[in-house]
Amino acid sequence: MNFNNILHSNTKQSEHEFIDLKTILKTLVIGIPQAIAFASICLAISTIIFLIYSNFSHISTSTRVVFSFKGSNLGIYPDKSKFSYQDLISSDIIYNALKSEQFDTSKEFQNIIKESLNVEGNIPAERVKARDRLIALGQTVPIIIPEEYILSLNLKRNVNLRLDQRKYLLNSIVNSFREKFIRTYALPPIALGNLSATLQFADYDDFERILADNSNRIETYLTDLSKESGTFRSGKTKLSFGDLINENQDFNQIYKNKTLGLIHEGNLARDRKSALIKMDYQIYELSNLEKYQIEEERTVREFLNDAANHNSNYILGIKSQFNDSHSLNTPVIDKNLLDSLLANDTYSYIMKKALEASLKVKETQVQQIIISEKRKQMELSLKSNSEIDKELSDEANKSMKELINSYEKLINDIRDTYSDYASQEFSDAIRLSAPIENESIWTSLLIFALTGSCIGGTLGMGLSLIDINLVKTKKT
Repeated sequence: MNFNNILHSNTKQSEHEFIDLKTILKTLVIGIPQAIAFASICLAISTIIFLIYSNFSHISTSTRVVFSFKGSNLGIYPDKSKFSYQDLISSDIIYNALKSEQFDTSKEFQNIIKESLNVEGNIPAERVKARDRLIALGQTVPIIIPEEYILSLNLKRNVNLRLDQRKYLLNSIVNSFREKFIRTYALPPIALGNLSATLQFADYDDFERILADNSNRIETYLTDLSKESGTFRSGKTKLSFGDLINENQDFNQIYKNKTLGLIHEGNLARDRKSALIKMDYQIYELSNLEKYQIEEERTVREFLNDAANHNSNYILGIKSQFNDSHSLNTPVIDKNLLDSLLANDTYSYIMKKALEASLKVKETQVQQIIISEKRKQMELSLKSNSEIDKELSDEANKSMKELINSYEKLINDIRDTYSDYASQEFSDAIRLSAPIENESIWTSLLIFALTGSCIGGTLGMGLSLIDINLVKTKKT
């Protein structure tokens, strides 16, 4: 083979190795109508598929909720009971929300809504990164408590709730939970205001117990509030909770003691025979209670004697005999020291229980003596057929009216003061931190349509490159 033949063959081979861009561009330009046609067809098909599919797909309606009452970050309500953000979608809240919006409240529909609701914490990315850095450094990672929570409702489009109704339902759920919280923690107890109705149907000999119980209830309630907000002073009443405690004490000293003193002095009763029957039953109950408490005290004292004699059968504890002989870091513990500490702790615990049992017995015995003395006086008055002193009775009724008026003033002061405190403390206890929004169908439709168009256009161009043109064009 001569040199010219070799050169000619190499030239032809090199021509086949290069891609002719001019030819490719010309082919693509010719295939543009085909690409547009395929893109349009796939756009229409993808749109139809999406519209059919969307009727059975889920739509998310969501908002953000903030719990800002005292104790929420510790997982407790203001009364120290356990709090969970899942309480927001509890069954009673869902029922009240559906009822307030006049939606279907059947069990089946409630279960559908319950399964579709979800609450989850929203933790900012910065806090997550900070936690990851601490983990990387080997430091102790604190528990991250979300500052707000995402409340979402994921329902199928064909469920019998319009998009605007789903927004109303989420808003009603938050409002129902807020109202329940306000009823429970932002309003004074209803029991504080029923003294006048109770005294109206009670006999005179019951007044002391009723007034004492009511006074103790008020003082306990105000003392707890004073510990939490000792510096608070109401703008409406100009009173603090400490002032209300003093007002309750004045009520007891002036009005309660005066009324009870008149009743005791005149041995007053609406019906003395009925009063005797009630006192007999009270003594009977106290006698049975005393027997039970004496047995309890005797049992505790037996444990106390055994603990004092260091009888190991009554040591309230379990000792492990396991010892890790393979570990070099195992601490050396004196078993006699452990036994001594456990015995001392047991003795102290049982001693406390013994004192409590003895005090209970003494308290019951004192109550028996007091009621027995009152019964003797009432029985003497009944046997002597002495008439009830009219002047003392009128004076007691007058004092009772003054007592009820003073009590109502005290309760109104408590309610007004607590109302100011609640408006300050719980005004933003549960609130929305973002508008309620439905997931947009147009964004999903646009993405679906663009994806179909891209696939169709790419298919049309690909067919053009392999010299398949299904769309005929005029050659110029």
